[in-house]
Amino acid sequence: MACVSKKREETSPASELYISQWFKAAKKYILSMEIDYFILSAKHGILHPAHLVEPYDQSLYHLSALERRQWSEIVVKQLIAIAPPPAELIILAGKRYREGIVEPLQNAGYNTTIPLQGLGIGKQLQWLNSNTPKEKQLSLSLFS
Repeated sequence: MACVSKKREETSPASELYISQWFKAAKKYILSMEIDYFILSAKHGILHPAHLVEPYDQSLYHLSALERRQWSEIVVKQLIAIAPPPAELIILAGKRYREGIVEPLQNAGYNTTIPLQGLGIGKQLQWLNSNTPKEKQLSLSLFS
């Protein structure tokens, strides 16, 4: 799950730092599946949801091609260390965040699913909301 630019102004667990509507919908979707998840951060690479993070202003959209390639290599190494292949990876992230990691992960033996590929932000939100079971949306809303 990718990070977003809209963040809290204080140090927070990674799962609570990002506060955009998209991130909240993606988080509800992932939590409804009851699977482990991690957050792709332009600054930190892979973040565990409980990891405390200070607010920052960095995006892959502002990095050079070389810096993005270096970031991708770090992320792939982090993922291999966290969840060695073969594993199923559901990637909820924009093209810029996926472009340097999907192929190396597949080559390493991961099965990748990219359900939001090709969708604009509005359609992504619609997909996330319609694919999160309604009873899960309600119960997760009580805790988020």
